[in-house]
Amino acid sequence: MSHLSCSAVSAMQIAVVAFSALAALLWLVSSFVKMPPTDVDKMPIGDLGNISKAFGRQSRWNAAAALSAAVAAVLQGLLVYAPTCLNLG
Repeated sequence: MSHLSCSAVSAMQIAVVAFSALAALLWLVSSFVKMPPTDVDKMPIGDLGNISKAFGRQSRWNAAAALSAAVAAVLQGLLVYAPTCLNLG
């Protein structure tokens, strides 16, 4: 990857920060998914619809966050092989 320009390396670094921040935000949103107040011991058998929907919403937020974190990790891994660009001026 030594053929990358310093501006391309900078863009990749900015993308890593953006995807990392997005992952954190998505996981935060996932943590705020409201779970229905239930007492599982008193629930009728088969009445898991509301819980299932809430888990589904939470799962979608988590999946998006994990994808964003994976993109950030791949980009960061590629940056290991990128040239070092110093701006001393």
